[in-house]
Amino acid sequence: MKCILIKILLALLLLVHANIGVAIDSLPCWLNNPVTESQTGFIGAANPFSSSVNGSLIASRKRALTSLSQYYGFNVNINALDVNEKRVLLANGKQILFSTPYINNQALYSYATIEHNSAAIVEQQQWLAQQCPQQSCDFKQCQPLWLCSDNITTMGTQNKPSVGVIHGVSQMTANPAKQLATTKNNAQELLKYIFKSDVKDHSYQVKSTGKYQNWGCSQHSGSVIGLGNTINLLNTHSCQTSNYLFARYTYPTVSLSDGKFKSYPEWLKAPNIGKQTGIVGAFDGIVADGRFSSAIKLAIKDGLIELAKTKKITIDHNYQLKYHQGSYSLAKTTMDTEAMVSAQLQDIKIIEKNNKLVVYAWLLESEVR
Repeated sequence: MKCILIKILLALLLLVHANIGVAIDSLPCWLNNPVTESQTGFIGAANPFSSSVNGSLIASRKRALTSLSQYYGFNVNINALDVNEKRVLLANGKQILFSTPYINNQALYSYATIEHNSAAIVEQQQWLAQQCPQQSCDFKQCQPLWLCSDNITTMGTQNKPSVGVIHGVSQMTANPAKQLATTKNNAQELLKYIFKSDVKDHSYQVKSTGKYQNWGCSQHSGSVIGLGNTINLLNTHSCQTSNYLFARYTYPTVSLSDGKFKSYPEWLKAPNIGKQTGIVGAFDGIVADGRFSSAIKLAIKDGLIELAKTKKITIDHNYQLKYHQGSYSLAKTTMDTEAMVSAQLQDIKIIEKNNKLVVYAWLLESEVR
């Protein structure tokens, strides 16, 4: 029985490599950079092994095609299409081109894009075949450069409108095939807070100082609810650390105005832009769920709460003085905040401090959507 299982496993491995034809140690450029100036494509991932012939290949290509169809608004019956071939003709006349899949010990990846016209198809096919080294995230060195770039970009051309930029993150899990999709879900969740948030905050502080005592306590309660709508996101880049996968996404936004970008040292000290209110939120603790995306979210929430405080805050002071063989003062301060706020995430900076990652989020107040 054991020999039969070994033979079946070897047969599956040979079948996979025969169908794919890509060495495990190679890495296509589209995996790190699915969108360039001349190329827009979408990645689908699946478990590298399947009980059915070409099952992983079919699943990954259908997921890539689903992302493409959702982004462009195509009405496509994915299950009715045969994605075994490299080209698929959609009912709307668009020809979809699939790359040769890439497989490692974690997942099988496929790439789908709209085929260029005959004059550019050779260049497109050459790009799909290009190999690149794995991109590792290095926040201290800002490598790759997009980790530290501004959060609004013009995409480098006059024909394309300015777009917003958001980074999604996923912790390395037992199911790597879902990690890229998780970065997108986390990015969508962050944008819900940035576009529109309902902020309520209550702070209670008591301090007592005197000849024989010096103590204080505080209590904080409140909520930040993200109310923004889900929008189309386009994955343009990705990189990895030993524990996380980071992905860069763009989304439609207003035209870029002059003077909206500052470097990290500048916005940390002076977050305002002209008359536009700027806020920096921060988080350096440990989140209960262990997700780095939760740390980013808490930094954004911290900034939104501070922004809400600039809109409406009720502060109540109560003092009581007593004297007995000395003197001390007792002060109680209550602060309440409730406001509807919206902010544009301009930048996120992640640094290491005391062997911990610290997240800073720079937000500029915007009109509530």
